[in-house]
Amino acid sequence: MIQLRGYQNEIVTRAGEALRVHDSVLIQMPTGTGKTVVASAITQRANSKSNKVWFACHRDFLMAQTAGTFKSFSIDYGFIAATKVANAQAENQIAAIASLKRRIEKLPVPDLVFIDEAHHCSAAGWTFCIEHWLGHGAKIVGLSATPRRLDGKGLGEHFGSMVTSPPVSWFIEHGYLADYRLFAPTAIDMTGVHSRAGDFVKSELEEKFDKPSITGDIIANWREHADSMTSIGFAVSVEHSKHLTAAFNAAGIKAEHLDGKTPSKERSEAAMRLATGETKILWNVDLFGEGYDLSAQAGTEVTVEAVVLARPTKSEALYLQQVGRALRPKADGSKAIILDHASNCVQQGHGLPDDEREWSLEGRAGNKKNSEQTIPIRQCPKCFRVHKPAPVCVGCGFVYPQRSREIEEREGTLEEVKRAELQVKKDKRREVGMARNLEELKALGKQRGYHPAWAYKIFKSRGSGSI
Repeated sequence: MIQLRGYQNEIVTRAGEALRVHDSVLIQMPTGTGKTVVASAITQRANSKSNKVWFACHRDFLMAQTAGTFKSFSIDYGFIAATKVANAQAENQIAAIASLKRRIEKLPVPDLVFIDEAHHCSAAGWTFCIEHWLGHGAKIVGLSATPRRLDGKGLGEHFGSMVTSPPVSWFIEHGYLADYRLFAPTAIDMTGVHSRAGDFVKSELEEKFDKPSITGDIIANWREHADSMTSIGFAVSVEHSKHLTAAFNAAGIKAEHLDGKTPSKERSEAAMRLATGETKILWNVDLFGEGYDLSAQAGTEVTVEAVVLARPTKSEALYLQQVGRALRPKADGSKAIILDHASNCVQQGHGLPDDEREWSLEGRAGNKKNSEQTIPIRQCPKCFRVHKPAPVCVGCGFVYPQRSREIEEREGTLEEVKRAELQVKKDKRREVGMARNLEELKALGKQRGYHPAWAYKIFKSRGSGSI
């Protein structure tokens, strides 16, 4: 039987109070702080009142992990999924959204439904099921570390109230999550990479980032900052992930690739090799981004010590899910290492993992984009450490000049990020974004002393047609 932590008990209580007032409640908790544990405790309370509970997931491995947590709470359950053996008599069901969409009107209506990774619930299948359940008197509880859609909009159309946990900084301070060091380039070349459906086009990212020179930089920086550490890497595509895996192996670093088509047995074996240290880094695309429990997959404790981000993303949620893989506490209290080769923290504006974020059912204030957020960080020009604003680098003791200055850019090198200098860069990007046409870009370039070709390059990268 799992013993709930103090903050988990508090969330269970607050969620119960919210459900007495609202038909649908969203619970926000950072990656690694026990969302499924909280859901299991709420399920027990519901069962004590003879209420039937369903737990809906969008991936098979999330169903298996939920089943494992239910077992630890001695909760009886069955499955509603084509890939699982059914137990229709169980008062609790772990269900696949694909099966629910097809059978929703033929199935009984439970008293309470949990929706895992609830930031996906605006998808058509989820919306249909939610409306059906609410229309027939069920209560809904959503679970998410990042309760925001890719486009920045909130989830207020589905949930009437939200229960939020303490921020990531609180969990780090109290030892529930690991502290970290984050390294990133000051800038990456995104010329020719466009956006579609709220994020970068994968095929264009692959063409840009799946290159031997970039792969070599990733290997070199891993050796410098995360050598021998248990690591997870996030790639642009399956092929990119396979190429990175092959390159690491060729360099004498044991690496493996996993994706959604990898059989469960092979996933478990790979996770076990990572746990024992036989494998140093597992490369993937999105497999480890949401809810994936390597320890459950391996059948033993797996502590991820480092993550490597080789994929730029406009999604703050995806970024936080990925870096969160390394924030589970280490037995020796050591810091996690985050190698952000994609400059998601700096160039994409997502900031540091423990920045204060205001989660709201309405989404970002005014639905502003990431580029308009103001999350200041500093990046040391000497040791390249990324940290919160301070007059002195927390890594090497470098004393920052009082006057703001640009960081020297060194090709292939990751720099530890600092908040104040990051803010200067954000302000400059915002100015570029506000330039509405070629003439305004020319004027801005002239003001900054740039080469005349700069304005044409930016204008062309927007896909604004001929010049």
